[in-house]
Amino acid sequence: MTQHMRHQLERGDGVTAVQQGLLDMERSITRTEVLVQDLLDTSLMETNLFALRRQRTDLVELCRKLLDDYTARAVLTLVNEMKGAPIEVEVDRDRFSQVLINLLSNARKFSKHGTAITVTLQQSGYEVIVSIQDMGIGIAEEYLPHLFEQFYRVPGVEIQSGSRTGLGLGLFIARKIVERHGGHMEVQTVLGQGSVFSVVLPIYVDPDATEQPDVPASLHTQAVWTITH
Repeated sequence: MTQHMRHQLERGDGVTAVQQGLLDMERSITRTEVLVQDLLDTSLMETNLFALRRQRTDLVELCRKLLDDYTARAVLTLVNEMKGAPIEVEVDRDRFSQVLINLLSNARKFSKHGTAITVTLQQSGYEVIVSIQDMGIGIAEEYLPHLFEQFYRVPGVEIQSGSRTGLGLGLFIARKIVERHGGHMEVQTVLGQGSVFSVVLPIYVDPDATEQPDVPASLHTQAVWTITH
């Protein structure tokens, strides 16, 4: 790649071609870093050396900051935001962010440019549900039992936008991280209409509190963000 760019400069092809080459190199390096990190995380999980640094966190605020950073970095448009009362959880902020970024990246990959991706934060009893909904290609029912398996990639699926496919470790690692937090992941999908990936976590309950916090008896929406890509 560097030799090709040097030849372009020598031929007088202009700065624009070199700038595009540098951008392509940066993207390739980023993809390589993600793949290496996925392999490292998988190795740590298999040897039980995967440590979490959990701390009391307002999940509404954490999601807001993450989406602000993600949309700015990925040049996406945040078209709607609705925030409610805080929801406290005990999470490793970096690892939880890793889960959401993985789900957002998948939503972008498998839905067309210009369509909406909706992130919803809901509370039901002593659980909080973070859902990422896309309007993409969906997943055939026979593949659902394998989605969170190590190195699994749904066969015959074309990338709609964003980066190319990885090693099939993203959802496996996301599931492991969520389970280490005492939660679980769910997926709902309709072929040709899109998918909803949800992370379900326990809310934070202070063991020393004399009174437990009031919680909604039914499903209650706390925050919604909509982005287009």
